[in-house]
Amino acid sequence: MRARNAEDADTKQAVLRSAAVLFLERGFTGATAQAISERAEVTTGGMFNYFDSKEAVLCEIVQEMFRKQLSTVERILPSSDPALQYGTKAALQFHIAELNESLRDVYVSAYSLPTTTAQIHKMVTKMIYRSFKDAFPDYGEKDFYELEIGTAGLMRGYLAYPCNMYFTLENKIDRFLETGMSIYRVPPEKRKNVIASIHALPMEEVAVQMVADVITYYGGAGDTVHQHIRHINDKNRRILK
Repeated sequence: MRARNAEDADTKQAVLRSAAVLFLERGFTGATAQAISERAEVTTGGMFNYFDSKEAVLCEIVQEMFRKQLSTVERILPSSDPALQYGTKAALQFHIAELNESLRDVYVSAYSLPTTTAQIHKMVTKMIYRSFKDAFPDYGEKDFYELEIGTAGLMRGYLAYPCNMYFTLENKIDRFLETGMSIYRVPPEKRKNVIASIHALPMEEVAVQMVADVITYYGGAGDTVHQHIRHINDKNRRILK
């Protein structure tokens, strides 16, 4: 029984490793179930013994990505200020989505598909409830869940829109955080300071490393991440080619 359990765990891990790498290379849309199973060296039917669907595979990877985002932000921030943590997590997502179009597709798919969207709402609701409950003394988690539905829609819209010279990544982050933090009753001056602090962080470098950490977590080669990511800095402009 132990040997069978270990074999099952190894097979599941192989599928997740295969999916994580293929999502990086091809996006969620382009990484077919057949390609994932072939890379994992299992049959497609065998893969579905462990996951109900390709979306279920994405859901598990999304959970790990959000856990990595949380631990990454806690590591790089000198402060546990709730508004700063909230803003940095959001900015990190935007930076990851701008690294390449495959990663954008992963995030947009995660914010679009029913199972992954529900999981994101659940995880983010707990975070924002802990962070902002003092500003909403009459609100419970259900109220924050309803607020999260709105801000998640805003996040998805901005994630899906590629940056260009007219709408830079910096502009995108500013727009989202101004709106998001105002919803959570962060005062204007505090919003301004939070945004300035975030722009001072090496977010692109952090984003690349976080993606590599996720690949490594599933047993892949984290250094291969750089082979699939193209990023260009031109002073204050970030344009994805």
